[in-house]
Amino acid sequence: MNAPPLAGRSVVVTRARSEAPALADRLVRLGATVVELPVIAIEDPVDGGEALSRAAHRLSAGAYQWVAFTSSNAVSRFLAAGLRSKGWVVDEVIAYRTVAAHPGAAAIESAARSDAVLFTSSSTVERAIEVLGPAGIPPVIVTIGPVTSRSARSAGLRVAGEASPHTVDGLVDALVAALGGRQGEGGEEVVLP
Repeated sequence: MNAPPLAGRSVVVTRARSEAPALADRLVRLGATVVELPVIAIEDPVDGGEALSRAAHRLSAGAYQWVAFTSSNAVSRFLAAGLRSKGWVVDEVIAYRTVAAHPGAAAIESAARSDAVLFTSSSTVERAIEVLGPAGIPPVIVTIGPVTSRSARSAGLRVAGEASPHTVDGLVDALVAALGGRQGEGGEEVVLP
């Protein structure tokens, strides 16, 4: 019987399990030891959600033609604000804010000894570097997409893989490829189709 592809590997997830349960669960099923290092947290916006509530009411009244969400957190918070009908106008509304989380010493030590780290946003890159220091970042870095990869490279990190598609499944596939040694010519990053 073959061992799971991530057996014996430890992988740092930089979001709390409550924000990325499918990611942690999939990694465990593939044999990885998941090191939870929540370096960011999601909180209410400074206005307590008033602008979000107004936008939800305007949407349900038919005032908008389009709604664009920039993250799953925005979708969750928007839907939770009593959305019941379609509508379409563009108002930029802050649905949540990202703040620094403070992982414990044991999580920091485990992360620094891990094989790989997964970054799902630029804010996770920035905060992980603050928490671990550049030398404490695991050697294999895999990102959710090009914006996050640019942030990692701008910070002097080498990206070993990038999700394609830019989903949890794409992220895990890129991780498996990066840890499996499949790399482009000259040690370039792995971007799976």
